[in-house]
Amino acid sequence: MTAARPVFRVANGVVAVVLAVVGLVAAPHSTAAADDGAEVPGQYISKLYTEALGRLPYQSEWAAAAAVFTEGGCGAQTLAEVGQQVYTSADYAKLGYDNVAKLSTLYRGVWNTEADPSDLSTWRDELDHGESWSTVVARFFVSDEFNALVPKICSGARDASATSYAWSGRTPAALPSDSAGFNGNQEDLQRILDNTPDGGIVQLAERSLVTISQPLTVPAGVTLTTTAEPDTGHYAMMGRLVRGGDFDGPVVQIAGGGKLTGVWVDGGRTGPGAGHPGRSDVRVLGGHGTQVIGNKVSNSAGTAGIEVYGQSRGYPCSDVTISRNVVTAYANDHYLTRQLDDGTTAGMWTDGITSGCADTAITRNQIVDTGGVGIGLYPATSDPNSTVAQHSLISRNRILSAGIGMYAGIVADPQYYLPNRDDAGDYDYRGARITGNLQWTAPNTHFVIGIAAGTRAWYGGAAMVGPNSGHGLTVTGNSTGKLSARVRTGIAVSGMDDVTLGRNPARWTHDGVPGKTGNACPVAAVAASVTAGTAAGLESDQPIDDVGFDGCMGE
Repeated sequence: MTAARPVFRVANGVVAVVLAVVGLVAAPHSTAAADDGAEVPGQYISKLYTEALGRLPYQSEWAAAAAVFTEGGCGAQTLAEVGQQVYTSADYAKLGYDNVAKLSTLYRGVWNTEADPSDLSTWRDELDHGESWSTVVARFFVSDEFNALVPKICSGARDASATSYAWSGRTPAALPSDSAGFNGNQEDLQRILDNTPDGGIVQLAERSLVTISQPLTVPAGVTLTTTAEPDTGHYAMMGRLVRGGDFDGPVVQIAGGGKLTGVWVDGGRTGPGAGHPGRSDVRVLGGHGTQVIGNKVSNSAGTAGIEVYGQSRGYPCSDVTISRNVVTAYANDHYLTRQLDDGTTAGMWTDGITSGCADTAITRNQIVDTGGVGIGLYPATSDPNSTVAQHSLISRNRILSAGIGMYAGIVADPQYYLPNRDDAGDYDYRGARITGNLQWTAPNTHFVIGIAAGTRAWYGGAAMVGPNSGHGLTVTGNSTGKLSARVRTGIAVSGMDDVTLGRNPARWTHDGVPGKTGNACPVAAVAASVTAGTAAGLESDQPIDDVGFDGCMGE
């Protein structure tokens, strides 16, 4: 057996088990370390944390894991080294999972698949009869299932679809649970929700699985949760709503004043080609006090993980909260498009969270590998002459491009108009703030733009259909932490007037980030289209490059 390198720290614990099972030896790892970051399997690192611990890695954990691959190459041995340290860490032990929950997280993070109930029963029996958890973890890493994934994880790709290894095609199955709460079919669940009075709570049983064949509706004033209201760190105990067909519409929609908390909503997507517009995971239908808090939202088959409808779609709204959710989209794609049945072409990417509600607090969410944008903020109304201003808050979110490139981390998007059908509008964003967010990328993925105020990069010039504009946004205090983000442009102001741009202490790097042929977005840390007249009234505490962005989005 090759001697193990010193262990790295996983949050509060230091783990000492690295392939420490007698007779179990992983295949040799690649010996060629790459200085361009291609040896760092970013999506693998992210999946270990989201599927084991229910969160993104802290930046210190990310850096330590990346260093293992930079120094030792990417192969079965280094993958196992990093993976075992996560699954046998003090942080993982503190979750207090039973053996079923432990194993379900192991299937997801190591084998990239749903647990097979009969197979899980065998592993559970071993644990119940005294086999150590560390031994079971080590055996997962020397299995045929894991070794078959190694070439995909260690593809060595850079800025390409191959930096992702998506998700397996196994259908989720119900796992054993003796919890109180609902554990049945969608029809019965919808009946219970509909008969619950305003202010009432419906609880799913822990680890229950409800297959959704048409949008499930949480009525106004009703809360849907899981017994004991597990947080995202305990996602394996959450009741789970899983898309079970090709219907157009979200998995779950929340009427005004309803609440969704402590629930796992899964779009059931297994590969990039399986996406279709309109098949988002969670849709909020405006209202006052509507909340989506502390849920795991995964593998959306549509354009967003969570989308909030507001005044522009006919849903008056105020005091809407989208907070502390973990949004993963490992099965979407940044590059792929396909033709739909109606003859139109759609991108196979997914956004993390989008809102067209004037008063939305989007805070403390964790978003990874959404190939569109991490967070998008649309106008609060469809009428540019309306007195309704977009005054939402986007704050303290963490956004990571781990294995899938993204068009932007965060964007204030006045959207587009259709020439010869509509007039260009100028929408009010006074009071809207993008502040204190953290975003970074793997060394082989990127954001085209880190933060975009306005969307002339998407729709300007002859690019597509014509850009609307906005005015009055504040962008301040956003950073890449102690790491960096690969971008064409770090912060872009184009199509948004009267922007207040404070200090945003980010490390934007530009090494080899691809751009649109013939019209690539400019290489700059902070840039604005001042001379072009599409960033008028800009107040900036940072130096800016005065450049154009019209129609530059794409690769």
